[in-house]
Amino acid sequence: MEQIPGVRIQFFVDGEDVLVDEDGYVGRVYLPGQRAIIEAKVQVGSHGYGLSIDGNKNVVFKRDWLSYEDEEGKGRLFKITVPFKTSNLGVPHTEYPANTLRMLEAYRDGRVQIWTISLVSQEGDFFLVTHKQYEVRCCYRMGAVYCPYFETPPHSWPQLIGVLQSVFADVGVDGLPSRFSIPETEKFYLEGHQGRVMFWSPEQQWGMVQTTEGTARVHWTQVPRRPRRAFLVPGETVLYTELRTPLHQKPPAGSAAKERRTSFQKEAVGVRLLHGKQ
Repeated sequence: MEQIPGVRIQFFVDGEDVLVDEDGYVGRVYLPGQRAIIEAKVQVGSHGYGLSIDGNKNVVFKRDWLSYEDEEGKGRLFKITVPFKTSNLGVPHTEYPANTLRMLEAYRDGRVQIWTISLVSQEGDFFLVTHKQYEVRCCYRMGAVYCPYFETPPHSWPQLIGVLQSVFADVGVDGLPSRFSIPETEKFYLEGHQGRVMFWSPEQQWGMVQTTEGTARVHWTQVPRRPRRAFLVPGETVLYTELRTPLHQKPPAGSAAKERRTSFQKEAVGVRLLHGKQ
């Protein structure tokens, strides 16, 4: 599990601190009715903030629990309770977005990272996984904070820009550059059944690969375990057996989750790693 700078992560089930292995593995089976809690303690001197993001991409700060639990109030503490579900086949699992805690880390040089901390399951094996969802740079000019990445389509996110204004009012703007350029997209070449991993969402356990026939979705069930959790890394080159029309996944009986539909026209199956991240 990748560490978030300046943040200590803990995982509890029914009040007991659970050991998290290096690959994020936390256990085999959990049952409905048990309470799982993910906690993220931000160390003193680090500028970390918990975020809540709704379906319309509105962003608000999460409650800092440390002032309630520590009289000295050193640092910050953010946490969520993750419910366990059971599929109609009796397999325990979690559901997105209730399985995910989001964190924003800001630095005095203008860097901003948005992380997710998630509890996911694969056939009854549970993992605590972190994911650096974004890493961008902000700048300061004419009395305002700007973030070019989130100000230009298709990444425009005005609600987040408003939050970043508040964040850097706390962090300080003296170290921010007045401008910078966004790096060019790396070029790559594919042939046959090769695909390039463009992104992977550990919290939702699916990603996108670029193929010679366009983009295709890839689900964790089509990816080999490495060695215990199945996942891909952006920048990797993979081979796939075929592209098929995506299957719409209905939620388990009794689940509050919505039916999973996708805008992708293709789905890669039988995926295996060809080259690691270049």
